[in-house]
This record gives sequence, structure tokens and C-alpha cells, in this order.
Amino acid sequence: MSTAKPGLYANIKGKHDRIAHGSNEHMRKPSEPGAPTTEDFEKARNSQADKNLRNSDRAGMATAMNSVHALPPAK
Repeated sequence: MSTAKPGLYANIKGKHDRIAHGSNEHMRKPSEPGAPTTEDFEKARNSQADKNLRNSDRAGMATAMNSVHALPPAK
């Protein structure tokens, strides 16, 4: 039994989280060496682990957006 490595989207999410917590890292621009290529995103789009992560992120973002945009209680 092999353990799957985290996918591209998991790595991107991890880096966003580290940046949000003050790691002083930065995201690479698409033209910089080492940045994910279009081909990398195509491969990730077809991987099941990344599909699961994207779906869970969408659910979490929808919940967060609903709480942010909720109207305050009427007085």
C-alpha cells in the first residue's frame, strides 16, 4: 500500500496558509522558474486527491462567504 503525496492544489493551499500566518514567503509569478505550468494544472485537474480538496475548499468558502455576507440582525 502506498501513500499518496499531497497534490498541487494541496501544496498551493498550504503555501497560502503559511503566507497568511506571516511566513514571509510569496507566490511565484506564472513566468518564474519553478512555478506550476499549465501542464501541471491539467494533471492536477485529473487527480482524485486534488478534486477532493477543491470540493472541500468550495464548501468551506461557501460557508465563510455566507457568514461574511450575512445581514446584521434588524433592530
